[in-house]
Amino acid sequence: VIVFLEGVHPQHNTAHTRVWVKKGQSKLIPANTGRAHLNINGAYNPHQGEVVIHESETINAETTIELFKKILERYSQFLK
Repeated sequence: VIVFLEGVHPQHNTAHTRVWVKKGQSKLIPANTGRAHLNINGAYNPHQGEVVIHESETINAETTIELFKKILERYSQFLK
């Protein structure tokens, strides 16, 4: 089994890069305050199209080990 790992931090706030507005004017987009975001550490198996994820307060060595445990549990049949 081959999996690709990635940690992502999607933000809860809206951020725009392009908008239809008259040149020189700005467009306000209501959004939540603060920098709230999720921390998702995940693994993708391209051969089976499966995803294993672990959400946590932060992504560090300990939470990555938790993701590894989930991956081992999911693919335990291949470890025998």
